[in-house]
Amino acid sequence: MEEVLDRLRSLSSDELREEFARVDLKCGPITATTRATNERKLARFLTGTENNVAVLDNGSSAAVSVSTA
Repeated sequence: MEEVLDRLRSLSSDELREEFARVDLKCGPITATTRATNERKLARFLTGTENNVAVLDNGSSAAVSVSTA
């Protein structure tokens, strides 16, 4: 995941927003305070580790427990 995060960190805000659109994920405004959260959200999705995150309609995310019983 670190390699993906490094690549995302090198993108401009517009490029990061385009990456979200490319994978059909919602993202809120990308500001200095939200950028790291958005980068991690996208990196989790791209690396397939998003199983513990639920994306809500308003674009925010909240952790949920996933049972594999």
